[in-house]
Amino acid sequence: MAIAVGAGWLYSVWVTLTGGGEVFHEAATVLASFVLLGHWFEMRARCGANEAIRTLLELAPPAAVVIRGGETVEIPTSEVQTGDLLAADILG
Repeated sequence: MAIAVGAGWLYSVWVTLTGGGEVFHEAATVLASFVLLGHWFEMRARCGANEAIRTLLELAPPAAVVIRGGETVEIPTSEVQTGDLLAADILG
């Protein structure tokens, strides 16, 4: 991308200095502007997504109630393993 914009701009400068042909200053500028604008939109979306994930992680409870060996045990959520049977309080 940078090579294409740079080549167009350098060609335009050369043509301007030698006095012949068409110049592409505006094309190089518009192309670079669109790329930078797209990058800015991407960064805004990425920051918004990161903030949403951070908010969701804050909603996770610190502990979970697991049924192991017929007994309910409260453990940190980081210790919950695949296959654990979780107890849910549906009445609130």
